[in-house]
Amino acid sequence: MDASLVVGVDRSPDYFTLANLQGENAQVFVVEEHGKILGAVGCSFRTVLFELKQLRIAYIGGIKIRLSARNGMTAFRLMRAVSDFLLSGDARFGVILAMKHNQAMISLLSGRSGIPKFDLLKTFRITYLIPVFRRQISRNLEIRLCRPEDLPELRRLFIEFYKQFELNPFISESHIDRLLTQPGFSLENFIVAVRDGKLIAALSYWDQSGFKRTIVEKYSGAVKAVRFLMSPLHLLPPEGEPIMEIAIRHVVFSEGCDFAVHDLVRFMVAQNRERCRLFRFGFPDTQLISSASKGFPRISIPVNLYAAFRENDPEKDAMIRRLQDAPIWEDLSLH
Repeated sequence: MDASLVVGVDRSPDYFTLANLQGENAQVFVVEEHGKILGAVGCSFRTVLFELKQLRIAYIGGIKIRLSARNGMTAFRLMRAVSDFLLSGDARFGVILAMKHNQAMISLLSGRSGIPKFDLLKTFRITYLIPVFRRQISRNLEIRLCRPEDLPELRRLFIEFYKQFELNPFISESHIDRLLTQPGFSLENFIVAVRDGKLIAALSYWDQSGFKRTIVEKYSGAVKAVRFLMSPLHLLPPEGEPIMEIAIRHVVFSEGCDFAVHDLVRFMVAQNRERCRLFRFGFPDTQLISSASKGFPRISIPVNLYAAFRENDPEKDAMIRRLQDAPIWEDLSLH
């Protein structure tokens, strides 16, 4: 059951928490008129792996324009300011995520008014699982909450799994330790699959309601029918209200052990379905999406990842081709 809806992100109570989670040295630019903020955009920096070598990139996100200013030049002024700032730094290129069918963003990223042209790298799907039915757990694996003694194996599994993804930040095991210091995210947020005493897969999930809420802005198309049919269950809120959700942040597994993904997701849903209405995840691999969502009704939102390079970068075309062809990691729980 696939459908789409328009959502926005409310960053209450601290707007800057999310910006700082999306990268290092976060900056926020605003357009102000007569003491009123008309729009804002944020950016931050990341050290990631590209072809197994460290690379410094920038992330642009959090573009918000007041409704009364959406027909003016506010968005262009913000993007021009953030572009000038990033071009003066050491980032090799900048990336940005946008809804696939957001025509205003497509126009903004097309290379107008002095803003660099952004090239499409990848389309992801942010998917909401609807826990209408209780899902039983397979008896072939031990599925349980992560324990402190699992941490060494968990670190190893993360490093090995993310080698296949470009732009992943898992350069060393210390990155995983830094994740465990983020608000509301700790070892208790991990579920592991064990077979014959060996950790073969893991899933992490995150209740982000303390710093980020997903607000339904509009229902349209087939999703209206979905909401009507599900209305007795109170799964989808009215327009303008937040979704009661938990984000699935990571799913990793040893080679040939992707069969464990389904059991991990079912276990996580069973543990949290009483307090959450929907379970959200976004992965770059369509097979992983299929494995994670098997058996659940779902709603999907396509989002595009774009990149802008410096005009004189001699490796720009080759890097774009590589990024378009290879799997890319982006922490879509933060979007």
